Amino acid sequence: MMKRTPRIIIIILTAAAVMLLLLLPGCTDSPPLSSADELKLHRWSIFSDTDNISGILFVKNNSLTLEAELNGEKTSIKGECFIDNEHITVISDDYGTVVFDYKLNDDKLILEYYKKNITFIKDGQNIDE
Repeated sequence: MMKRTPRIIIIILTAAAVMLLLLLPGCTDSPPLSSADELKLHRWSIFSDTDNISGILFVKNNSLTLEAELNGEKTSIKGECFIDNEHITVISDDYGTVVFDYKLNDDKLILEYYKKNITFIKDGQNIDE
């Protein structure tokens, strides 16, 4: 004659399985839902084949910071920003309203302003770290 498993053990095992299913998805980061989310998640560094340009771009708390140096001349754009899947609009005290077009392609961000492009790459650092 087989012994039946007590009902309380079945309930405990079922509850443990349900808890695992609920907790496990929280252990991994969800992928970004849009290009705008991806852009906001990371710090970006200017990518160039020459040494005469460098810089960074990042968004934190809906504020964009873009710092660049070209041939020793530094430029900085900072301000509140609005980002959709094609445009970054920055409201800057120094430059007024600036609108960039952008495209994300894998780990590259191509920023366009008046038909001039700057390419950035993810520098591997999340903004919240």
